[in-house]
Amino acid sequence: MDEADDLNRLLGLSPGRRLLDIGAGAGWPGLYMAKSSGCDVTLIDPDAERIALACARAVEDNLEGDWAADVGDGASLPYEDATFDAIGHSDALCCMSDKHGVLTECCRVAKSDAHMAFSVIAAESGLGDTAYRRALDHGPDLMATEDDYPTKLRTTGWYIVRHDDMTQAFLIATQRQLQSGDGREEKWKGRIAALNDGLLRRDLFVVAPADQ
Repeated sequence: MDEADDLNRLLGLSPGRRLLDIGAGAGWPGLYMAKSSGCDVTLIDPDAERIALACARAVEDNLEGDWAADVGDGASLPYEDATFDAIGHSDALCCMSDKHGVLTECCRVAKSDAHMAFSVIAAESGLGDTAYRRALDHGPDLMATEDDYPTKLRTTGWYIVRHDDMTQAFLIATQRQLQSGDGREEKWKGRIAALNDGLLRRDLFVVAPADQ
């Protein structure tokens, strides 16, 4: 919740501004950000069942601003150019196969003065083959990428306004998941070990169109 509040501030969300939440799933954090800021929000996710849950939650939340929820692919967004004032996605891009396509599409639908804020989980740079394979084993599916995120952003039309290392907070959150008793203890133990060994990292980027 604290991180979502920070994103509201970093994106300058307020009534009348339009937020796109990519990989929104069942509505977190886009619906919370819309409710707390009063902005309009559009949610998109490829999973129809999760989007149906998001719609139900949006109705329950009685949002002040307009909202929409679509089933779709972040690499082929069904929106016109220069539609959104802000774009957000939380640990979603690292789980998508066409990361370059998603970033390119986000740049297309962003207004010229828009900002995008997103977090990603990645393998630490400079790992040897064995360590890199272990990082992939304990990170999200589809985490592997040929180049780093700063390079991806530069080649898809973005410049970096802010870049924060969120790895320590990610470690603490994973430790809490282990303590929750959700039945995935082995997964969380392996991820915690990989984080403690410096194999994984989590980053927050705030970016703007390069021609801004």
